[in-house]
Amino acid sequence: MFAMLGNKEHGERRKTISNTYAKTYVMSPSVETLIQGKVKDFMDRINSQKTTDVFTEFHYLGLDVITTHVYGPEIGSKALRRLNGDETLLDDFIRGPKSDWLWSLVHFPNFTERASTPGDIYNTICATLGIVRKTVFPYTTMRKFAFDSTIKYLKEAVGSEDTSVMSKMLKYHVSMGGDWTDEDLAGEAGDHSIAGADTTAETLTYLAWQISRPECQHIQDKLREELKSIQFDENGIPPLRPIDKLPYLNAVINESLRVYPAIPMSEPRVLLGDAKPVSIYGFKIPPNVNCSMQPYTENRNPDVFPDPDTFNPDRWMIPKESEQYKAMNKMMWSFSSGGRMCIGLQYEFRVLC
Repeated sequence: MFAMLGNKEHGERRKTISNTYAKTYVMSPSVETLIQGKVKDFMDRINSQKTTDVFTEFHYLGLDVITTHVYGPEIGSKALRRLNGDETLLDDFIRGPKSDWLWSLVHFPNFTERASTPGDIYNTICATLGIVRKTVFPYTTMRKFAFDSTIKYLKEAVGSEDTSVMSKMLKYHVSMGGDWTDEDLAGEAGDHSIAGADTTAETLTYLAWQISRPECQHIQDKLREELKSIQFDENGIPPLRPIDKLPYLNAVINESLRVYPAIPMSEPRVLLGDAKPVSIYGFKIPPNVNCSMQPYTENRNPDVFPDPDTFNPDRWMIPKESEQYKAMNKMMWSFSSGGRMCIGLQYEFRVLC
């Protein structure tokens, strides 16, 4: 879905699984239990260590939550519990830089693909010059996990559960009369897994770092007071519905997403070759020309967000009916907007809560 340029095919694919990321679905008992269980695994990890690399543990939390949502509880990863070697699944993109490779992939796709392919003369030359990694490229391990997990699901889990994303996509697989191959199914599932693990973890890392700073002690104090208004279970885990309604917690998360969007760089859009030109701010944009916006820049528009570089959750503590709130909500671009906006918005927000 993420790589589909055509609006029609993208829209049809999006409809296939969009309900599994809707707020009502995420707040359902089965998904709530999934999130709570993984949060408990995370807290157990934190409590068992004197010091913790939260960047790494947040990645494992994001990974376990999203892969279990995609493949179901039996096949989803158990990285937080250090089972099956799942804690190594993210090594090729959290243990080394990936931004240069991603930039090159967007702007020089053909060259990057060849330079990334073992055996290709470009790969040999670039590896010799030290231009490309000599180890596994970013996301390669997760792609293999996605394919292996898809095959395992087809062999062992079909019909055993009906809440995972995979269970909803099965009807498009060739085994069910559709036209999706094993590779199609695995590719879609892999996209969801990678997108859900990485972005959630980075947002949580920045959020934790920001409110841990001495000048943000008042934010911690306000959060603690607000959290005292809800009941936690015997494991210290809150239910989703009450926590979803806490205004200051939501304000802190909104401000974290605004100041530290997980995908801060340009997000490209393009008209296909047979499309009619469009005008943007008076500029005529023909087909096959990439245009993009940056969440980092949009989220710092001073006309909408006064003192934009300051982390200030209180800016969101105004009536949602006010013109200022509507303007901020419209300009906020951490999840993009329109038909191509992030399908996991509600899911990620619930995990952040």
